[in-house]
Amino acid sequence: MKSLFSLTLAQLMSAAGLLLIVGCEQDKAPAPLSQETLTSPIVVTVNGQSITEETVDFTISQMFGEDGRNHATPELRNSVVNSLIASKAMSMAVTQQLDSETAKQLELKVAAFKEELLVKQFLQQNVTPTPVSSAMVTNYYQQHPEEFGAVEQLNLELAIQAANTSEQQRKLLFAKLENLQSQQDWSASSALFTQLNLSLKTELVETSSLPIELQAITNNLSVGSTSKPTLINGDVYILRLLSKRQLPPKPLSEVSVDIRKRLAPIQLKKAVKEASDIATNAATIEWNNAPQQ
Repeated sequence: MKSLFSLTLAQLMSAAGLLLIVGCEQDKAPAPLSQETLTSPIVVTVNGQSITEETVDFTISQMFGEDGRNHATPELRNSVVNSLIASKAMSMAVTQQLDSETAKQLELKVAAFKEELLVKQFLQQNVTPTPVSSAMVTNYYQQHPEEFGAVEQLNLELAIQAANTSEQQRKLLFAKLENLQSQQDWSASSALFTQLNLSLKTELVETSSLPIELQAITNNLSVGSTSKPTLINGDVYILRLLSKRQLPPKPLSEVSVDIRKRLAPIQLKKAVKEASDIATNAATIEWNNAPQQ
């Protein structure tokens, strides 16, 4: 097993990624050391640019957290410093090799990444989602019972004429339709069903599980009523609604935790939107070419 502080150059380069990117901005021309920079002891300079103790500590803490930084061995610190030297040297070398377009694209990436970090910092400091209350949970439960097991269950009798039925049998079906709809017991009319090439079946189904076309039919049926023939994918359907009932949802106590998990991201999104609106409204925004509404 590798030691916690047994590092590869690739690992250190990954941890120093942000420093590499920022370094690309600075490498065009070595800038004078600011007073703030001078407050951190300089470990080494590369082509006139410094690597400070603060930079070394930051890199270690990025990889191992504060505990790793506090217990870093001299060997680890040397490995980090050597990696940062290599990182600095490579970033400065490639800066001299970039053509103007590539350099411009890199600057845009650096600016976008910096802005992303600043936005994250802004959200951490300014966004406090409203906790999901019991009233919110109850309200969601009442508005979406179907998500928690509440379903409409139908007991249907279906007469189906297959797509391969002859044209003569199909015409006969419509001629005999009034008799068919008025009969209360279809099972007693086996001779008529054979003549019309109709198959008969009874099903206990959930409304939501039916094809959309059959759902539309059942929505207009009362218990005991029979539908008109409906053509679906070449088959003719006639439906009779024998009964229906509404199955209740699971108890609120069983699903409240799940509801809170669903609502928490929504609350966070609202809080982010509110903070974003406050920042945007406080900013001075001047359009060069205002977008069309």
